[in-house]
Amino acid sequence: MSGRARLARYALWQVVDFLFERAVAIVLILALFLYVAHFTISSTPRPPGGELSEEILHALAPLLMTNLLGTAWIAVGLLAANGISSNDRTTGRFRFLFSKPVRAEAYYAQAFAVNMVLASVCLMAAVLLLGHWTAAQPRFMRDAVLIAASGVVGIGGLCFFFSAVFRFDWLGTVSVWGGVSLLHMQFSGASWLRFLPPTSAVGTQIDNLGAQRPVDVLQLFWFLLFGLVSFAVGLLILRRRPLST
Repeated sequence: MSGRARLARYALWQVVDFLFERAVAIVLILALFLYVAHFTISSTPRPPGGELSEEILHALAPLLMTNLLGTAWIAVGLLAANGISSNDRTTGRFRFLFSKPVRAEAYYAQAFAVNMVLASVCLMAAVLLLGHWTAAQPRFMRDAVLIAASGVVGIGGLCFFFSAVFRFDWLGTVSVWGGVSLLHMQFSGASWLRFLPPTSAVGTQIDNLGAQRPVDVLQLFWFLLFGLVSFAVGLLILRRRPLST
């Protein structure tokens, strides 16, 4: 069996690993946000007819969607990428995985792709369900889906990089994201901030979504690109370093 065929067979196990190791936590978090949103809609005072008008639902959509996306994209991205390679190094599982001729960087690139696709689908499904509940406009939903997907992959790529470096990948990711975000808040508008990771991009666009202003797709693209570059650097590290270290 060729290395490519063997790698394709691993994809099934990577999907199963995601479903049992990551999807449960992701679904529970999203279910909590959706429950709060549903409770908010249900408790909104109704007119005599008993049904909320589309105008009221449209007014609720920005608030509920920003509540969902404000934290969920970070949580989902971290849960999807946390420990992709560092867990295997820590537990010694890599010895079993690579006892047959499969390149480590190819295996983990596929694992990252599987996790990012499935995690993004989970978050986008929650976004679409909330959009259905609030009868949100198509353009609003398009922007919400773009924010969800780019946020998950961007933060996931950074976490993958730290997973290739050391075991505390979630701590490294949160530290960089939080530290740079604080700098953006403290020195807003400073020219040197453009040389730092674009951690404020997703949050800014969520604010735009909540205020029903146009979302800057270019900013989301830069954040997505930052995540993919971080992912590529992580792959290079995995290719160069012995997994036993």
